[in-house]
Amino acid sequence: MVTKKAIGIILHGALYYLSWVACVYFAHREAPWTGPLLTLLLLLIQALWEKMNGADLARPLLFTLCFGVLGAVVDSVWLWAGLIVYKANPWAPYVAAPWIIALWLSFAFYLIVTYETLFTYYKTFGFLALIGVPIAYWLGVKIGAALPLHSWFYIILGCFWAMALPLFLWIYHARIQSAPQW
Repeated sequence: MVTKKAIGIILHGALYYLSWVACVYFAHREAPWTGPLLTLLLLLIQALWEKMNGADLARPLLFTLCFGVLGAVVDSVWLWAGLIVYKANPWAPYVAAPWIIALWLSFAFYLIVTYETLFTYYKTFGFLALIGVPIAYWLGVKIGAALPLHSWFYIILGCFWAMALPLFLWIYHARIQSAPQW
């Protein structure tokens, strides 16, 4: 018998990947807002699922917002440093594209509602970030949503997120997750 938890994991995973494909595809098609708007709709569906199943959304939404800001700042730094160019970016050259920011928000919500109980496995998340983040960017490049300007960008990207993701999870675990509920 399939439990609500299992259905939720499948739902969140499917909607996260749908968001990823939509953002990257529409960026390739030079439609900077279509992917983010679809992502917001998919995030709303996920939040409603969580709420209907009795979840308190305060911490997941705070985590999502903070991680989204981190992703936006880091991707803007990559842009300013001349390491990558994002297609469909109405904010270039100052801020990362709306679709990449939407991807960070979608990833963050997926991460917290699906894997929060595993957040203290810092080395595992670091290893997965070292490999997974560059692969995700590489796929986006292959689809035509971005263009890295240096061959070593993927190494910088993987090393940065291999350190930043576990640090962010540690801060969350130490400061937010263990904090009293509002």
